[in-house]
Amino acid sequence: MAARLEVSQSAIHNWLSGKTKIPMEYYQSIAKLCGIKLTEILPESWKITLGYEKDF
Repeated sequence: MAARLEVSQSAIHNWLSGKTKIPMEYYQSIAKLCGIKLTEILPESWKITLGYEKDF
């Protein structure tokens, strides 16, 4: 995944461990790589802000 997103493996580790937050620009790519909807991985506060209160 790190190679596909063009980030370091330590960046992925830090995101998964909660040490750092995933930058917004990576969410769409992560969802696509994992074969899931973007709304499944967006933080709840972002869903409300972006108008995704319901999972489409």
